[in-house]
Amino acid sequence: MEKLRIENFKSIEMLELDCKRLNVFIGEPNTGKSNILEALGLLSYCFYGQGKSIGDFVRMEDMTNLFYKREIDRPVKISADDKTLFLRL
Repeated sequence: MEKLRIENFKSIEMLELDCKRLNVFIGEPNTGKSNILEALGLLSYCFYGQGKSIGDFVRMEDMTNLFYKREIDRPVKISADDKTLFLRL
């Protein structure tokens, strides 16, 4: 993966990362590090998780937890190279 873009997912309003062979996320608690990994988990679930529970890939109580500030009128968009996920309720 060379580029990751996340919009309106959990605590991430908009993030674009140029990825390298190895990526390390360092920061204070509650700054979105785990949400970057969960965005990748959601993308993996949608493309490869047939027969599995979404809860195996992403922590959530209900689907509104996936949206930035629970604003379900703004779609979640997660892109990794040639794969893109749009999530709307």
